[in-house]
Parts: sequence; structure tokens; C-alpha cells
Amino acid sequence: MTVPYGTGIYAPSVNNATNATNPAYLPGGAYGLNCPATGGCTNSQAFPVPPELAALLTSRPVVTTTTATGTTTTNSNSNWNLNYNLTYMPKRGLTNTQETYEILAGLRGKLGISDWTYDFFATRGDTTVNTSYEGFIDAASYQALVALPNYGQGQDFNNGRLGVLAHCTSGLNPFIAGPKSQDCLDIIDSNAKLSSQLEQTQAELDVQGGLFDLPAGNVRGAFGVDYRKDDYQYLPDHGMQTTNILSVVSGQFDTTETRGAITVKEVYGEVLAPILKDLPFAKSLELNGGYRFSDYDINAGSDSTWKLTANWSINDFVKFRGGRQIANRAPNIAELYSPAVFEVVTWTDHDPCSNLTRAAYGNVAANPNRAKVNTLCSQLPGVDGKPNGYTGFNANYIGQNVTYFPAGRDLTQGNINLASEKAKTWTAGVVLRSPFESDALKDINLAVDWYSINVEGAISTATTSYVYQECFNAFGTNPTYDPNNTFCQRILRDGLNGNWLATQAQFVNLSSVKTSGIDTTFDYRIRTPFFGDRTGALSVNINASWLMSYDVQVASSLPSFSYKDSIGSQYGAQYKYKTITNIGYAVAGASVNLSWRHLPQIRHNSLVTNPLSTTSPTSSYELFGLTGRWSVNDTWTLRGGVDNLFDRQPVLVGANWVPTAAGSGVTSATGTTDVSNYDIIGRRYYLGFNAKF
Repeated sequence: MTVPYGTGIYAPSVNNATNATNPAYLPGGAYGLNCPATGGCTNSQAFPVPPELAALLTSRPVVTTTTATGTTTTNSNSNWNLNYNLTYMPKRGLTNTQETYEILAGLRGKLGISDWTYDFFATRGDTTVNTSYEGFIDAASYQALVALPNYGQGQDFNNGRLGVLAHCTSGLNPFIAGPKSQDCLDIIDSNAKLSSQLEQTQAELDVQGGLFDLPAGNVRGAFGVDYRKDDYQYLPDHGMQTTNILSVVSGQFDTTETRGAITVKEVYGEVLAPILKDLPFAKSLELNGGYRFSDYDINAGSDSTWKLTANWSINDFVKFRGGRQIANRAPNIAELYSPAVFEVVTWTDHDPCSNLTRAAYGNVAANPNRAKVNTLCSQLPGVDGKPNGYTGFNANYIGQNVTYFPAGRDLTQGNINLASEKAKTWTAGVVLRSPFESDALKDINLAVDWYSINVEGAISTATTSYVYQECFNAFGTNPTYDPNNTFCQRILRDGLNGNWLATQAQFVNLSSVKTSGIDTTFDYRIRTPFFGDRTGALSVNINASWLMSYDVQVASSLPSFSYKDSIGSQYGAQYKYKTITNIGYAVAGASVNLSWRHLPQIRHNSLVTNPLSTTSPTSSYELFGLTGRWSVNDTWTLRGGVDNLFDRQPVLVGANWVPTAAGSGVTSATGTTDVSNYDIIGRRYYLGFNAKF
């Protein structure tokens, strides 16, 4: 904010009729100032600064600056700008209070037809989360208070007609160390609160029983109908709403009040049929088929889902399984109705309008279309939806970031026009059980399952990085550099200086997401002698997954990209493989287990669409945990453990080596880590008990 300065008279300090200085400005007056008895205070006296700053301000030369908005002149008497970290405010924090209730009632019984039974239930639930923001200021209140003499010291605010009654004792002088009076802090405290509520109503009726007999056994069926309704509302504090044109809650992106509901009615049927039994190479063969019809009251409309799976046991040791499934998923509450929220996202290429960009398709000398890039930059939408019109885009344009800055800003928002996404799935697998009877070999099991999933119309967002790539012809999809390109129209830039502002990242239906892989589970258990003539059991369990493919196509006219072995995108971490190993030992009523999770090195997602990206890979990661359990007797059971046993620190995601003029470099990382995969808390312990009466 701007603070008055100079030898000019601060008008409110003087009585124009008598030329006497108003009493509050005199020594010993309410404002704590030291102005002369007549003539009032100068701006510098009304807003005192330390001598060192005063010397700097007085030494300012006359400078005339011409911009698109006009011409300004600064000199030793000019006002100055205050930009100050409010260290006297309480530490920022959030307090979340969650209230949940559910009422459930139901009936179950026999239908009186063969072995058929029914199960009916109805439920009503509500989850409300209230969030209080502590230590966040209301920007307008702060600016109004600091704009008063001596930064608000001794100010009274009393307007009975408006219900205003406040006082600020200490003021908020940024040059006086130490705490400020509570009455001043109360004035600028935003007292912001946010509330979100999700209500769900559900009713379901299921019936099941035998249909008829086949030589291999009884064919069984299950049928049902259900009704669900979800109501959601998101109510931010007025100070946090985009419609508040007077102020903001400092340190928070504004958002909007949101309400929405989804209602669905469904009917389903499922049949389990034994086809073969106790035959050579067919100890059993079962087919399972199911169908569900869903009718939504949203744009997704009506969907059908079906499956057909088979289980074929050749003998006691070998079983094959697999099937085909067509599934539809309607958009959820968040994808439909999420309020517009700004999110900082990774943008490894950096702004292609800047000559600091890492994008070969951007404002760089090696790009033969550099002139077209600069023209397009000036034609991108401004805040009013019209071309921003900034004329300074050229080979020398840097932008608001004077160094390489690999982060952008998405304006993420729900989309009520979303359609359902449709997944076509194939699965095939085998389960092997040890045929040996010896104690050392009889408890060995291995399961291997392959899957292939093709999701059409997958619901996701197109983030800043991808939108700019599409707009600036990185994939040959905008060869004429047309500013009316769908992706170009999602970009917002400042017409005054050309700065990037945000990218509209509304949820959309992508063309397709295709993935395939193999999941395996290995189990081994062996009995071992233990002290006191007791017998223990050593167990080993290993779960391993291999990702064969993960390909994403945003639109049918665009290329498909492989996100296998990548991290940091909206599609999550797609490791080439990952393993979880558990080694346990149990004896009598006690057991102990050591877990080990291994994640391999993985490349950054920027390399998916830009092979020239210099972003470093994320290193491999090992996480161990130790748990134990002891059943003292039939009543008491103790349990405890150590998570992150070796206090493994999270690894960096998105780190980039940025060269400097001296030839060395610095490492930067906008995301720092992936909290869904790497532990950020560190080693921790827990201990508990159960009592059964």
C-alpha cells in the first residue's frame, strides 16, 4: 500500500479556520505524534519512518515514467510503498471441526419362496466441515488502519447507526518491534470461516436365492433396486469470495459459493452359474454375469454396466480366472460442482512467451516460428475475455519472473456438462497352490493377474503446461497460431504488462486413458520350533505390480502420450513397478511384522511431452514399518508399532538444475514431494490396547 511522505501538509491534521494543529496530533495527543502547535503535520511527521529510511527516501532523484496508463513522476517528496510481513500476527493455522451423523434402518427376512431372502435398508447421513482461519488478515481493514496517522495508533471508530465500535491502541507501525495491542489485531483479523456440507439419502432393496439346478450345482441370482441422492454445498466466508470487490483474506485465493445435487436410480441383476464340476481338468467351472442400469438426473443421463467373468479350477493346485467388463462412471459431486479455485501447479517448460522458457516451441532463438509466438502472446485473452493487446512481446520479453520459474496457476472448476466415462476391461489370471505336503513347502501360493483397461471420456483437467503446449503448436495442433484455438481461449494474461495470470482448468472428458499391467501376490508360511516346546510360524507376503502401459489422449485430434514411469501430473505417479513386502512371525498369542515398501526411480512428467526437459528424476524410495501384537488373555490385547522405522525423508519431485552466469547452478522444486507416495511426517510410534468384555 502507498504511505504518504514529504513536506506537504497532511490535511486532516490542521484546522483550516484557525491554522491550529488538531489536538490529537500534538505531543501527548491520541495519535502519539510530535507535530507543531500550528500549521499541522507534514506527511512525513504524520507517518514517521526511521532516519535511515528517511535518508533513502529524501535522496530519490526525479524520475519520469511513461506507461500505457499515463506518465508519473517521482522525487524526494513522493509517497512510498509498504510491503511488510506481519510478524506480530498469530501463526497462521486452520481449525477444522467435522460433524457427522447417519441414521440407518432396515429389514431382512425370508420371502417364503424356496430359499429366497430379502434385505431392505434406508439411510440418511450428513457430514459438515467447518474451517476457521487463524492468523489471516482482512486486507481492506489492514490497509484502512495503516493509512491513518501513525499507522492507526489511538484511533477510535464509533458509529452507532452502523453498529461500529472499535479502538486501536498501539497502531501497526512496521518500524516498532514487539507485539501490537489486541484491539488493533482484532480490527484486521479476517475471522474467516468456511463451511462445506454433504448430505446423502439412500434406499436399497436386494433379493437373492436359487434359480434352478444344473448338473454342476444350483444357479443362484441376486437382484435389486436402489435410490441415492447427494446434496453438496460449499460456503466460503464473504471475504474469500470472488464477488467481494472490496477486500480479500490475505494469503488465500478467492473462491465462489457452490451448491449442487446428484440423484440416481438403479436396477441390477447378477447370476452365478456352476457349469462343470468334478471332471478331468475341471474340478469346477463357474460363470458370473451381471448387469446394472443407472439413471442420473445430470448430463450423464442413463448408463449401463455389465460383466462376465469365469473361474476355472483344474484341480486343487491350479485355478484360472478372468473376464470382460464394461463399466460407466458418472461424474461425482466434486467434478460437477467444485468452485473455481486457484491451484499452483508444475510448469516445467515455463512461460513460452518469455525468453526464459525451456520450451523449444516458445520465445527462443532456435524456434523458426518465434515471431508467430510473440504475436499469439498478444492475442491471448485478457481478464475481460478480449485479446490482452500487450505490445511488448518480443525477443527481449522476460515477464514477471526474472529467473526461470517452473510453476503456473490453474483455475480449477467443476463442469455440470460432463458426461460419464466408460471403461472397457479385460482381465486374466492364474492362482497356483503348492502341491507338496511337506511342512516346508505346503503353504506356498502365487497369484498372477493381467489387466487391460481402456477408459473413454475419462474425467480430468487440462493443466497449464498442457494447455500452453496445445495452444503454441507444440504437437502440430495449432499450425496457424490461431488465438481462437480451444486451448488458447483457456489462457488469461495481463494486458498491462503481458504477465501470465492463470489457465482455466475446468474438468473435461478426455478422449481416452489406456492402461495395462500385471499384479502378483506371493504368500509363504512355514512352522518353526520355538522356546518352551512351542511352535511358531514365519510368513512372507510379497505384492508386486508391473505397469505395462499408461497412455493418455486428451482429444481425438491430438497425439497420445505415455505417462508410464512418470510423476507429478494429474494422473498420479505411474511407476514402472512397485513392491510391498511383509515378513512376520507369530507364536502363541504374539506376532511381529516388518513391512517394506519399495518405489523405483521415476522420471518427471514434463519429459512426457517435452523430451528436452531438464527436470531431474525422483530417486528410488524405501519405507519400512514395524508392528507387533500380543493377546495377553481373552480380555486384553496390546498392539503397537513404528511407522517410517528408519526416519526416511521424502524425496524431491520436480527438482530442476538451473544454470547461473558463473556456470554453477541451483536446484529448485515447486512441488517438493508427492505426499500421496512419500511420507512427510517421519518416524512415529503408537501403542494401544483392546479390551473385550
